[in-house]
Amino acid sequence: QYLVNLMLGQRYPGKGGVTIDAEHYRHRREEEIVSKAMRMAESVKEYGDPITLEPMTPADRRLVHLALAEDEGVVTESTGDGENRKVVILPRD
Repeated sequence: QYLVNLMLGQRYPGKGGVTIDAEHYRHRREEEIVSKAMRMAESVKEYGDPITLEPMTPADRRLVHLALAEDEGVVTESTGDGENRKVVILPRD
């Protein structure tokens, strides 16, 4: 994907990139992240303790925030710096 975008960027500067999803890997990964976030949110609501997820890329953190945005029982926030940024799922007050 990186190489394709590099070549396209040289040929068509300023245009958007492409996403390559080999064997639906990206789609499955997104589903796994959202599913885990929802399971962790249920645990937070049940026990009342915040849960910190593993470090994630900005795109993966965004998936978690969006997946739980309408859940009235929890709130999410990002914490940490650089490659160590994580999402914390907290009970909503």
